[in-house]
Amino acid sequence: SLDDWDALASAVAKVAASDALAVIVQGCSLAFCAGSNIKELGGLVENASGRAPFRKAMRKAMDPLHTMRIPTIAAVDGDCFGAGVALALACDVRFGGERARFAVTPAKLGISYPQEDVARLIEAVGRGQAARLLFGAIVIDTPEAARIGLIQQAVQSAEAAAEEFAAAIAAN
Repeated sequence: SLDDWDALASAVAKVAASDALAVIVQGCSLAFCAGSNIKELGGLVENASGRAPFRKAMRKAMDPLHTMRIPTIAAVDGDCFGAGVALALACDVRFGGERARFAVTPAKLGISYPQEDVARLIEAVGRGQAARLLFGAIVIDTPEAARIGLIQQAVQSAEAAAEEFAAAIAAN
């Protein structure tokens, strides 16, 4: 929701101002991030005036995460859909656990994906794979996500892999 994006922006600002050596972005046990609130997004189809504040709130959270001077790691151990993929793409490194699934689904809602996030998707997977994900709104598993470059590594537990990698960063 809009409030969640604002809370994430606040958290990112606090971490960016800290002396952390690495940041792990992870979700709950069931999902990394199922995307933006579908009910709220559906309302934006009808309410054009609400679109700009929603997009600004997303950018205010994701862009500082993407440009943070501290290395960022996405630990994807569950569903990563819609804006969740954009959130993962804002991180420097992405690990996918064996239960992770990925999909870029705005096309199913008749809405577009933000241009900054499309650019990051193309950078990660290439134009053709990005088009396949965006236009088809298909769900892919962890091995496929690794094969096309959406994640850097398929692992049993993304949380464990991210913690191990963060420790390596800190040791360096």
